[in-house]
Formats: sequence, C-alpha cells, structure tokens
Amino acid sequence: MAIPKLHRSWKLAPAGERGALLGYENNNTSYRILWLHDKKVAITKHATFDETSFPSLNQDHLPADITTDQQCFTIGETDSITASKEPQELNNQSPPLEMTEEPHAEEDLPTELRNKAPQATRIRVIGPRHPTLVNSNIDNLNILPYSRRANILLTSLDTTPRTFKAALISDNRDLWKEAIDKELEAMVKLKVWEVTGLEDNRKLIGTTWVFKTKQNPVNGKKEYKARLCAQGFTQTPGIDYEKSYAPTGRLNSLRTLIAFAAANNLQFHQLDVKSAFLNAPLTEDVYFSIPQGLNICRQSHCLKLKKAIYGLRQAPLAWYDCLKKWLTSVGFRVCILDPCIFFRRDEPSIWLYLHVDDLGVFGKDVHGFKKEIDL
Repeated sequence: MAIPKLHRSWKLAPAGERGALLGYENNNTSYRILWLHDKKVAITKHATFDETSFPSLNQDHLPADITTDQQCFTIGETDSITASKEPQELNNQSPPLEMTEEPHAEEDLPTELRNKAPQATRIRVIGPRHPTLVNSNIDNLNILPYSRRANILLTSLDTTPRTFKAALISDNRDLWKEAIDKELEAMVKLKVWEVTGLEDNRKLIGTTWVFKTKQNPVNGKKEYKARLCAQGFTQTPGIDYEKSYAPTGRLNSLRTLIAFAAANNLQFHQLDVKSAFLNAPLTEDVYFSIPQGLNICRQSHCLKLKKAIYGLRQAPLAWYDCLKKWLTSVGFRVCILDPCIFFRRDEPSIWLYLHVDDLGVFGKDVHGFKKEIDL
C-alpha cells in the first residue's frame, strides 16, 4: 500500500507498506487495509494486491457474540410492509362484510385467469445465525493508542497564528514570544544584518513572520517555531539578485548511495542543518525594512543583509555555494555527474548527498563527520 509523503515519518521513510485487505469503504472507492507492522487500519485508494498470500489466516480466531433480538425478513418486490410500534385505532367503523364461500376452487379457474391472478407475497423468516468466526484482536486494531488520540485532539484544537499580531494576542502568546526572541537572537549571533540609515531612493524588501508548531520526535512535546522570512516576491531581478537557481540532489543518486552503503556495510545518517540559510553570505546589496519584534526606529533606519534569510530568491544558491566552499576546504570533491554528491577518499571515507538544507551522510565514521561539521 502506498504511503503519501505527508504521512511518512521522515523524508527517507518507505513509500509503501505490506498489509491485508479488510474490506471496502461505504463509497466503494477505497480499501480498508490492515498494516502488518503496527496493526493499524488505513483507508486508501492506492494499493496493489498479492492474491497468492493470505497473512490473516495464520492468526487465532474466536467466535464473536452476535445478538439476535430482531428477526430478519426477506420481502417480495411487489408488496411493502411498514411496521408500527403501537396499533392505530380507526375512527370510522364499517359494517361487517358478508363472507360467502365460493363453490369452486383455484383449479376450476381458466389457465389465463390463473396466470394473471396476483401471487401472494412470500415471506421467509431467517432465524438466529450461528456465531461467526472473526479475528480475536479486531477490536484492538480499531482503537488508536491514547497518546495518538490525545495528539490528534490537540492538533485539531490548535490554532497556529498567521500574523505577528495574532501570535501576541493568542492564548500561547508567551510561548510564541519566546520563539520570536529565539529567532532574533540567532540572527544577531550570526550577524545576519547590520543597521544602516534609510535613504529615499533605496528600495526595501518586506518581511513576514511564519509560525508553526512541531512535535519533538524524542520526547513527544510540542515545540513552537517562529521564522523571519523575506517577501521574495518584492525583489527585482538584476537589482536585488542575479541568479536564483540552486542544484538539488537527484533521486537516482540517492538510491545508488543507499545501495552502495548496504553492500559495503556503511553507516547512513540524515542531517537537518538548523538555520542553514543564515550561515550563507550574500554577494548582492539587499536592504529590508525593520521587522516586527525588533526594537529599532523604522522611520530613520533599515537593515542591510549580510547573510541570506529564508524567503530570498537567491538564498538556496547562497547556501549551496557556502557549503561547497567549506566542503572543498576540508578535502571533499564534487561529483562530476551530480553536483550535489560530495566525497572524501581519506580514511575513513565519507560520501555526502545534499538536498537544499538536508544532508545524507554515508561512511564508516559518520559521528566523526558530525563533530567536524558541528551539527
């Protein structure tokens, strides 16, 4: 069964899982699949079936308790029966009908009339059925763990603010304020900008705050994230930036490295560089207005960017050039066929797969490289 990207645990997680078919949804367009690895039920339209394998037959079965308080009836198509809970009383009383007994039976009727006569509706009573064998743990499969149900409830009730003002008036304003201060402190520490005077002929790029909640995969706690982004749509080509294209890793290259690592028993770690773009210096002169949350006079000052921030058109290229320069300075070489593959032949050998701000590290001593890059 195929797993959408939004429901994968991480970027290199399997694109599909093995499961068993339980049935169909009410709309008859989706399947109910039982995942064999975690015993959960999923609803999907994308599934490929192996009709020669039946994994559910190997499990224990127990009879299910079936209540038969009501009987089922099979009624013909010509008549319909409507059951009422209480008998209805008729106001109009009709005189009793005189019942006369006909001397002839049905066999005395002509054949044509006998065929045209309406047939009595057949009613077939279905008695109590025997207990049906069902899977003994089917009830447990349909019940989500408490931690997951609680997380779904919190996620559905959570309202992430869309603006800076909405974050400061929300119920979690203290947590959002802490996230904003943390982002600004990181920018000041990395010397992302410098304060300069505001000139009349100087074009300023706008900024915006992006807020997001993320669950920590280690302890399960919710983390509040705030990121200051540039409004890249206000940039002018040739003035604010020259080039914006940055190479990204090819999927075939990643598959080749994974196969190579499996064949040679190499370690493989996936790294996410924190605030990657904030480490990349800029070559263009880019100015932007004072962002919300920064205590600087907006009427007489502006900020000149010394390093890239998220949202700039040239930010991915600036980060790639910065990382490439550092990797080549410590002995790495760039692959000719794929500019996002770096390798170092010295012992222990290391291979890198670069995709924007994500790194895939292959080698015998991955932890040594992580200390070297200080991640």
